Amino acid sequence: MIQPIFESKLFSEGGHAEIWLSDDENRILLQMKSKVSFGSLNLYVKSYRPAPTATAPLNRSPKPSDH
Repeated sequence: MIQPIFESKLFSEGGHAEIWLSDDENRILLQMKSKVSFGSLNLYVKSYRPAPTATAPLNRSPKPSDH
């Protein structure tokens, strides 16, 4: 889970959001919860299928070492 910082009028001042990503090399957005100026927003992925041309994982920068 990550907690982004938004600079938008949709999201209230000091708003809070949580985003869940898949635990693989593709980091697919699975869920997002946020408080917005008019209430709250909860998004959930119902299904996923890779693009027809995707045959390999996305190229990602190497993760920083834990040193």
